[in-house]
Amino acid sequence: MRKILSLALLLALILSDGWTQEVWPGDVNNNGKANTVDLLFWGLAYGAEGPARADQNTDWSAQPLPTLWANNFPNGLNFAYADCNGDGIVNDDDFSDAIDDNFGLEHPPVTADFYANAAGAAPRLRLTPSATLVQEGAMVNIGLSIDDADLPIADFYGLAIKLSYTTNLLAGDDGPDFDLVENSWVDADESYVQEMYVDDGIMGTAELGLTRTNQLAIAVGSGDLGTFSIIMEDIIVGLEVDTFTLRIDSVLLIDQHFGRIPVIPDTTQIIIAKDTSKLTTLNHNLWLEEGDVELVVFPNPATHFLQISTSVGIEQLLLVDQLGRTEIIVDRPITSGNYRWYLNDRKPGIYWLQVKTTVGILSRKLVIAPS
Repeated sequence: MRKILSLALLLALILSDGWTQEVWPGDVNNNGKANTVDLLFWGLAYGAEGPARADQNTDWSAQPLPTLWANNFPNGLNFAYADCNGDGIVNDDDFSDAIDDNFGLEHPPVTADFYANAAGAAPRLRLTPSATLVQEGAMVNIGLSIDDADLPIADFYGLAIKLSYTTNLLAGDDGPDFDLVENSWVDADESYVQEMYVDDGIMGTAELGLTRTNQLAIAVGSGDLGTFSIIMEDIIVGLEVDTFTLRIDSVLLIDQHFGRIPVIPDTTQIIIAKDTSKLTTLNHNLWLEEGDVELVVFPNPATHFLQISTSVGIEQLLLVDQLGRTEIIVDRPITSGNYRWYLNDRKPGIYWLQVKTTVGILSRKLVIAPS
């Protein structure tokens, strides 16, 4: 279901005596902060022209907007907000000199960006790693794509996502790099596509935005939109294996009318080992979705033991704690798909149980309670 984005603008289109609207360069949607969602608004207004501002600059401060433009965004906000540098045309300079340069800055009041994470039946934003089991120092590419086979998207215009990732496992304490795939479906009609990627390696967060600029939507096609690239760092001394996680926390996918298209975000994990020969590799390193294969974990919360049952054979069982540290529970084929694991006074807390089966990888949240 498409949903039209609604922002609290308080009918700021009508000017009253002695009062003018103000533009904060880079905050195109006028919600108090500059980020990748502003890129989507900019992409919708790209190429528009209107009255220039008297003071043309991109300083992060309130710039008076005495004259409105002829066009508005679907939510009623005027196109003049996309003219970040005030020169009377929405073009690349507004992106590079304001949205990009002022990224992350805020001014009160800050309101929501209205991301549209879906649950249930909806297209999925996929993260597909080139490998899920690697040794220290390995480079891994993680493809970003839109899986819409069951619910095709015919009117894609732009995408903004917020991500988080494990920070202590990447070379140089840097975050993932991102590159758009050349000649992908997103610009098949030769529309100019602008991409924006900002990474915070200390916090382990990133934002990615990309938008078309010709005011025409395009159907989602096959193949990756882009690729995240990472190089695995040495594992912490004392550990034989560890786990890197890349997670899409929030997603906003829009059509050319800024209608929101709900999408299911994805998470991927990569196991790093000092010696991968000691671990069982799978014929199919595919992350399965809930319901693809029957998995029973009982009891949960657990105190003394755990019964793990699947409808297929089990290859390996891993336990991942909240710091991303991974423990191998069992590393041998269990063709019956049933295994009883005794907790042996493990520390109470929240964990993730990774069950590697003969057809893919399942994950289940596990709570170990005090005995």
